[in-house]
Amino acid sequence: MNRIEAKALSKSYTNGAGTLDVLKEVSLSVREKEFIAIQGPSGAGKSTLLHILGGLDRPDSGNVFFDGADIYGLSENERAAFRNKRAGFVFQFYHLLPELTVLENVLLPALIKSWGERKQAAPYAHKLLERLGLSLRLEHRPSELSGGEQQRAAVARALINKPLVLFCDEPTGNLDSENGDNLLGLLKQLNTENQLTIVLVTHDADIAKTADRVIHIKDGSVVN
Repeated sequence: MNRIEAKALSKSYTNGAGTLDVLKEVSLSVREKEFIAIQGPSGAGKSTLLHILGGLDRPDSGNVFFDGADIYGLSENERAAFRNKRAGFVFQFYHLLPELTVLENVLLPALIKSWGERKQAAPYAHKLLERLGLSLRLEHRPSELSGGEQQRAAVARALINKPLVLFCDEPTGNLDSENGDNLLGLLKQLNTENQLTIVLVTHDADIAKTADRVIHIKDGSVVN
């Protein structure tokens, strides 16, 4: 079963220098429980594609179906609710709020849920942080963490609402090789043990090999 199906996605941006075609009629599918990598050089359109697949950025044309429903047929509020409930995001830059503790950062996506769901989120956050080796960092601020710890906290935050798909945009880009390898191992574990669908963007062929399947993109088009 396809969890995500994208059809003929196009996206361009216009500035003073003219129009830049970032995506050109891109079509692809991601099966349920699959771990795919989208690989290509810088500027190929990888991140734009990921953002469109996850409902963060609207395409100029084309459709994205998530479990058969067209997410760009939803209103802005409905699409925001979709992202909160069904999608988790991990970026190259951790985007942790510096004034909040690790635990508070992880709980943020759960705060807009009902009172009962918020009550359940706190124990789950503790469980996630323990699994990710951060049980002794709950009350630390992001500035007190290493890069690897910050990225693991960002992963926990992405998982707090139990998403169906985890979207990762160059998640090892700010990590050294050891922490990068550890994070990739964690993602693979989440995919195999939790049966979490993962879509990962990278420019690195070695990182892409971690996935079940690699989709190559160049100059805004899928090349194989």
